[in-house]
Amino acid sequence: MLIIIAVIVVIPLSGLRVAQEYQRRVVFRLGRYIALRGPGLYWRWV
Repeated sequence: MLIIIAVIVVIPLSGLRVAQEYQRRVVFRLGRYIALRGPGLYWRWV
C-alpha cells in the first residue's frame, strides 16, 4: 500500500520544471500558439 501511494505522489512531481530567468516557454494548444511563459515553476505535460 505504501509503495502505491509513493508512486502516486512521485509521478506528478516528476513533471515539475523550473525555468531559469533567461528561458521562455512557448505554449501550443491544438497546434496553435497560445502564449509565451516566462521564468518560474511550471508543470510539463509530456
